[in-house]
Amino acid sequence: MKNKKWLAAALIAVMLTSGCGSKDTKSIVWHSSESSKIVKQIQSDTSLTKDQQEFFQSLAKSRDQKAYEGKTVGEILDVYAKWKAQVEKDREQMNQTLQISVVDKVSLDQNASAGRMHPQIQFDISIANISQNDIQTFKGRFVVSDASGNELFRADYLDTMPVMAGVTRTDTIYTDINDTNEKEVKAYDSPLSDLKVTWEPTAMKFMDGTRIGEDKNELR
Repeated sequence: MKNKKWLAAALIAVMLTSGCGSKDTKSIVWHSSESSKIVKQIQSDTSLTKDQQEFFQSLAKSRDQKAYEGKTVGEILDVYAKWKAQVEKDREQMNQTLQISVVDKVSLDQNASAGRMHPQIQFDISIANISQNDIQTFKGRFVVSDASGNELFRADYLDTMPVMAGVTRTDTIYTDINDTNEKEVKAYDSPLSDLKVTWEPTAMKFMDGTRIGEDKNELR
């Protein structure tokens, strides 16, 4: 009997000291001064997606976080959901406007006399404007993965040469490789047939001045 009373008392003590369970993450109020602590709580909430958790990690490092001062995590998630929906809509439109693919890959050794201070991967790409709209500039990233879909590295790309409606042209990009990074070395050593290269557009500006995409404000 004494053991049962002791156990009950211990359980009550635990409940009191822990606040009767963890606080609902969505009700947490965002304060810049406590962002690191809040992010840790968010990361421990398994009900949130990886994308949502990574968003708050980025927010904690951003100057823009002050715009969310005093808002709850739930309110910020609502803003994020609307932003993400618009990003996905813009990305779909950009993919329906431009078709970009890698047609060849060359691995280049380090050669200081040729201006290569590091090993490089050369990608020859095809850019096709399949829409009726003229494009002034666009940007995005190439995501390079192995045959199993494991990501190896990403390469940012900005193209400031206009692409008129119905036009297909080519370009060549070069990416430095860190020879101490196993994933990058794997990409360097692998033939293109053993790699999967996906184009992810992040912004596009049309000749009429219209801009779309998550990075649209970075385009001039």
